[in-house]
Amino acid sequence: MTAQIIIKLFEEYMKNRGFSGQTVIRYRRETRFFLNWLSDYPRTHDVREVDARDIAEYRAFLYAYRRNGKGLGDSTRWGMLMSVRHLFKFLSKNEYIIRNPFEGLDMKSIRVQRLRGSIPEKHMHIFLDGINGTRITAIRDRALFELMYGTGLRISEIVNLNVTDIDLASGKLLVREGKGKRDRVVPLGENAAEWVSRYLEQARPKFGMYRAEGPDREALFLTIMGKRVSWASINGQLKRLFDQTGFDGKKVSSHLLRHSFATHMLEHGAGVKHVKEILGHKCFESTVGYTHFSVSSLKRIVRRYHPRENDLYVELIDWELLVRLLKGVA
Repeated sequence: MTAQIIIKLFEEYMKNRGFSGQTVIRYRRETRFFLNWLSDYPRTHDVREVDARDIAEYRAFLYAYRRNGKGLGDSTRWGMLMSVRHLFKFLSKNEYIIRNPFEGLDMKSIRVQRLRGSIPEKHMHIFLDGINGTRITAIRDRALFELMYGTGLRISEIVNLNVTDIDLASGKLLVREGKGKRDRVVPLGENAAEWVSRYLEQARPKFGMYRAEGPDREALFLTIMGKRVSWASINGQLKRLFDQTGFDGKKVSSHLLRHSFATHMLEHGAGVKHVKEILGHKCFESTVGYTHFSVSSLKRIVRRYHPRENDLYVELIDWELLVRLLKGVA
């Protein structure tokens, strides 16, 4: 099989399995990168002959690879390796190859766990409170980003929301076909609900005068021309608004708002299980990646309450100071 045929078959497989559009694009790009590498690989050019040694060689190539003078980050290399792993899983499952070269490989020893970042709470408050004014675009942006931060929805889930997916009366919203084509119900906080309600009453009807017939007519968030908002427009506006707060907008993305939602919830005592359900994670491992941020809070709790860590057993009363204070009160 040629590289073109392999990629086409793999793409159809991913679409049939319900992979998101962005995931299909990334896997297609990264498997093409691997197949291009394989075409110049001296030992073999045939995917049917690739074994664990070749995967190790490809991994070494990724470490040495330079793009615009810069190497690839740990998470980027890991992601590119996982794309190839998915490719060979597909080829093996459909019997295009006899043996999957990833079988028996200890992927955990390869992966470098990257700590998830988040936006400091004070910057989130400054950012959200700074979106004010009576212009319909300002009301829309405030409602959109309050909803993103208040629910932890993925940007694709925000883009795909329709008006009928929001139930303000019960404080819930329905995410239709989230990651893995799974539906879920997400609680809607009062603050986010208030801004969505204001947007629906004061702003969205004015976007509607430009609204065309078709699927965009039911979209919750619209552009000034009445079209469904896009990934690019949301990320672009997010960066611009954060620049105005003094926080580097280049470091901000829509997914960082999702990380911040999870981190701040855990920092304030939410259970991992509950955060997992809200985020729509399939397994606990995805959610546990946020828990390192709450360690500092947990350390304070241990120091305060553990009998071998706190200082409550020490005689803390300064009697001379206490006498002086009592005299002063008298």
